[in-house]
Amino acid sequence: MTIFWQAFRYAAEPFFFSRNKEEQTREIYATVMTYFIVFCLAIFLGTTMNISWIQYMIGPEFRVGLPVVPILLIANMCLGIYFNLSIWFKLTGRTQFGMWLTLIGALVTLVLNFLWIPSQGYFGGYMGSAWATLICYALMMVMSYFTGQKYFPVPYNIPRALGYMTLGLGLYFAGHYTNTGSWSADLVFRNLIFALFVIVVLLVEKPFKFIRSRRPNSGQSNSRQ
Repeated sequence: MTIFWQAFRYAAEPFFFSRNKEEQTREIYATVMTYFIVFCLAIFLGTTMNISWIQYMIGPEFRVGLPVVPILLIANMCLGIYFNLSIWFKLTGRTQFGMWLTLIGALVTLVLNFLWIPSQGYFGGYMGSAWATLICYALMMVMSYFTGQKYFPVPYNIPRALGYMTLGLGLYFAGHYTNTGSWSADLVFRNLIFALFVIVVLLVEKPFKFIRSRRPNSGQSNSRQ
């Protein structure tokens, strides 16, 4: 997840700045955000639905920490969304908001880690730290969105984004809490769930239709020549 959004960030920021003066710029930002969320959720589901064999890529002594993987995947998706949203204060020159959002996130992380890590129970130790990370990044994401809409409104498709997130989390819980008693059957079922998410996205977004519509007509190309 982190590798994906870091690579995306390096490519997207120059793109966002280069398109800043063009018409329909903000609509492009909104479309990019939707696809970014879709890819992040695909990484989330692809990883969590296959964690039963991915875990063998690390040593046995580290597998006790596997419960934090879904939490940290969602946390890093929120951080990636925040970096996408942060384009508003970079384009408007209000970079002080980035500093304040970062400081608030750091304060929330420190307080929650201080409260939860020494405690017992579900939020004790590394689980508390993982949840603190998720809450921090989610808070920064939400605050950046609402502040950005005041100074640099972008027509993000929030209902669609929330719909994909709800679908992704719902499918995750369906796969996570299903246990047929067979490792191979569980793996097949969970990957069918992952495939279902991909199918829904393809049916809703129709990316191939969009790509075809963007291709220049061969007849027009010949006439121009």
